[in-house]
Amino acid sequence: MWNDWKIFNHTFYKLLPVIFLFWYIRHLWGRRKLYQMARQRPRPFALPLVGSAFYLLTSSNDIFETIFKFAKQFKSPTPLWLGSKLFFVVWDPKNLKIILNNPNALGKSDFYRFVENSIGTGLIMREVPKWKRHRKIMAPIFNQKTLKGFMHVFDRESSVLEGKLKEQVGRGSFNIYYYTSLFAMNILCETGMGVTSRSQTSNRDYIECIDRAKEITFSRINNVFYQSDWIFNLSSLSRELKVVTKRIEMYIDVFNVRFVLVQNLRKVKSPTFLRALIELTKWDNDFSEKDLLEEVNTFIIAGNDTITLTINYTLIMLGMHPEIQQKVYQEAISEAGNVQYLDAVLRETLRLFPPAPSISRKVEADIKLESCTIPAGASVAIAIIALHRDPDVWPDPLRFDPERFMGENVRQPYSWIPFSGGPRNCIAPQYAFMALKVVITALVKKYEFSTEYKSVADIKFKANLLLDPVNGFKVSIKLRQ
Repeated sequence: MWNDWKIFNHTFYKLLPVIFLFWYIRHLWGRRKLYQMARQRPRPFALPLVGSAFYLLTSSNDIFETIFKFAKQFKSPTPLWLGSKLFFVVWDPKNLKIILNNPNALGKSDFYRFVENSIGTGLIMREVPKWKRHRKIMAPIFNQKTLKGFMHVFDRESSVLEGKLKEQVGRGSFNIYYYTSLFAMNILCETGMGVTSRSQTSNRDYIECIDRAKEITFSRINNVFYQSDWIFNLSSLSRELKVVTKRIEMYIDVFNVRFVLVQNLRKVKSPTFLRALIELTKWDNDFSEKDLLEEVNTFIIAGNDTITLTINYTLIMLGMHPEIQQKVYQEAISEAGNVQYLDAVLRETLRLFPPAPSISRKVEADIKLESCTIPAGASVAIAIIALHRDPDVWPDPLRFDPERFMGENVRQPYSWIPFSGGPRNCIAPQYAFMALKVVITALVKKYEFSTEYKSVADIKFKANLLLDPVNGFKVSIKLRQ
């Protein structure tokens, strides 16, 4: 018996490499179409197993510089292997229009499963059938009547922010991020759930937790080995993410969402996203309480990112360009009530600094483009920041020039997509623009902004899901006379 076991053991270990080789050949054969399609276009050098991910093995503060070099060296669309996953990186308007409107590219790529701890599982993350149903239900909520009902919240919280910033007058350069992030959280909690979080006068822990969750998620996406759940769960980052996620959940409980949802709805007199959503779904048994909570949480977290970053970059751009700031100020104090120039300033800010620098979609069926075919099973990485800084699309792309969005200036369709594009674009850009116009107008009336940054090129970005500067959102303020 013992001899038989030894013979079996010996035979098994001799056959193991053969079994593995057979499995690996079958694996490659099953993916042969992906390998063939990847050869259609010039692409970065790729190694077995890791693909081109080794290009990202650089300082976390240099990752975006690597991406900008990539966009200069190659032409869109470019095949890119990240581990065993094939991406086609796209940043030209013509192909983006095709892809973003293709029904076979509506689903989010597999990488988005890593993002759930950072942005929740609402509309952004839904599988296509559920997304379509929820989108159809939710779209009517963001109408002009509802948005006008939020104006008193925007006005009041802008005044609170003005008051908080007064402590920084004459004290030199400071990072304005936490001031604006807490402002954004407050307006989103109140217009989203009818809950006044008073976060502008409380601690910053919730914001810090969300930011850290995003940093860990970005590290995981860019590390081929961490894409394995088994390997990632052994890491210190995984343990930290669990702690951070628990704290985020605790803060959501503190907001008493369930109490507002189940017990307190009738006491909420002002319009809120939650109230409107409940009204629209009260006869829909498939739209559960869990769905409601997830959609509201995603609205708050994703909205906080967009509003906070856009306020911060706008103030830096105004501080960098005093002549543009003066125009915004003159428009703000005029009696005409027209903020057309501020609108152009915000759009130009979003061109240079889109909150989400890239997004990705999975491809369910072949998509034919002019220069290649993106095969089913691949993903598309939509490099928004590369598109917005492409000199072929935007001449002198690093020059901050709001006139690009004024008057008769015509741009190509899909050349400006800070809120994505096609049917799966952001559901509430009007909400963001309304809040941004109110708060920037209020701040520019009260303060004059300057910054230590000398040019757009001076602003370097750190590794994150969002476009965060390495050295922070540095501004200085003084009271206007």
